[in-house]
Amino acid sequence: METVQVSDVSWSCGTATAEGGKAAYATFSVTRDPAVIEGIRKSQGFTGHGLDATHIMSDCVGKATYFAMEPGPRYTESLGTGAPAPSDLFNAFTKEARAKFGCPTP
Repeated sequence: METVQVSDVSWSCGTATAEGGKAAYATFSVTRDPAVIEGIRKSQGFTGHGLDATHIMSDCVGKATYFAMEPGPRYTESLGTGAPAPSDLFNAFTKEARAKFGCPTP
C-alpha cells in the first residue's frame, strides 16, 4: 500500500502493509518549501547538514532541499528478520531522489 502527496515544493510517500498507523512501514519526504527549510535550520540539533542519518539537507541546483525518512512500526519490527538497515534504506531513497532533484552525489 502506498500513499503519495505531491505539491510544487514538497513530495511525500508513505508505505504500509495495510491501513492504520501500526501497519506503517516508512514515510519518505522531500521538500524545498522555504518556510519548512527555515524551520528545520532553526531546529535544535540541526548541524548544518541535517538532524541525523535519516534527515539531511542538501543544495540541489541552488535550492536547499531537505530529505527525510521516518520508520514506522512494521519496519522497526522487521529489522530483526532481514530488513535493510535504516541507513541503507535511506541511502537507496536519497540516491533516486537526488537524481530527480538535480542534487550532487555525496
